Amino acid sequence: MTAGLAEIIAGSIAMGLGGYLAAKTDSEHYISERRRELREVSEMPGEEAQEVAEIFRAYGLSDQQSMPLRWTGTPA
Repeated sequence: MTAGLAEIIAGSIAMGLGGYLAAKTDSEHYISERRRELREVSEMPGEEAQEVAEIFRAYGLSDQQSMPLRWTGTPA
């Protein structure tokens, strides 16, 4: 009985730590990708605009349809 209870507690702790570490890693990855994209937008806006156009084309939008959707401001 005690061994079963200990196993449940240990499993719960392990699952909690696994979830925490996965969320932390996802958050760190998102932050680094956002920084990279913001840097690329400020350093090479033409290439980034082309990248955005390609993404919209993959969704079936023409260049004319996607033009108002492209971001042309300064990075936040």
